[in-house]
Amino acid sequence: MIRIIQYGIAITLGFAYLTIDVNSQLVNSFCLILILLFGIPHGAVDHRIHLSTSKDTSVLKYILRYVLIAAGYILWWLLDPTKALFIFILLSAYHFGQELLEDNKIKNSDVWMRMIWGLMILVAPMIYHIESISGYLNVVTQGELPDFGFWRYIVPSAIILFAIGSILLFKRRGIEKKSIHQLSAFLGFIIIIHVLLPFVLAFTLYFVLFHSLNAFKHQYKWLKSKKSNYDISRFAGDLVGFSLLAILGILSLLWFLKPESQTTLITYFFILISLITLPHAITLDQFYRFRSQPRLSGGLK
Repeated sequence: MIRIIQYGIAITLGFAYLTIDVNSQLVNSFCLILILLFGIPHGAVDHRIHLSTSKDTSVLKYILRYVLIAAGYILWWLLDPTKALFIFILLSAYHFGQELLEDNKIKNSDVWMRMIWGLMILVAPMIYHIESISGYLNVVTQGELPDFGFWRYIVPSAIILFAIGSILLFKRRGIEKKSIHQLSAFLGFIIIIHVLLPFVLAFTLYFVLFHSLNAFKHQYKWLKSKKSNYDISRFAGDLVGFSLLAILGILSLLWFLKPESQTTLITYFFILISLITLPHAITLDQFYRFRSQPRLSGGLK
């Protein structure tokens, strides 16, 4: 049922974009608001996830480590933005691929499998849309982007073929047919939305409707399994505090930076998102690995 709702909303919004003449700046603003309201909160319970999968019992210690990792990453952005961008893209790809396979009940997947699906979700579309998103990337790289030429079609096609190959391998490994069918449907969905829609909108539909909502589902089920009286209202309450703090922090920094154009605004926005993506991805990697262990231990702190 949840998948039907996810695809239904994505198809409805995509169809609305294709049939209604909407200003691109308005669409981009809508996407940023969606990411702020639904994307940011999916990392707001990282502290609870960490405490339920670790012997560490100190929330303050975890938050301090979280902040220090983010601070270290922003220093990297300042010193070498091109390499920081490259790491952010690869990290995000791994994180997206891992979440996707976990959501389809493919446990203990190989690292290269996670990367293939992450590259299919993020990197293949970026290369395919390289001309339209070059303005964002040039803000970071200062015009040092390679000229992909015809490779902008070859590389995404090769990544998609690797993803199809992994589906065939999953089938040989005896993965449930339901998971195979869901992965195949998702592959087709990602290809279609990136062929028909601009990158920012297509990415937002994926990030909000699939990645973030799936993460909410995984986190809530896990936390509820660790404490019987944990319900949806408590989960929502846990999301609010750190979500508001992160949103206010991002908006304050954007106001301070005063981007001169929407292109610069969107670039700065995703750089700021990257600062919390790194510690979040580390936490979720720990969570998925712990959850896949035969014997589960630890309780909700």
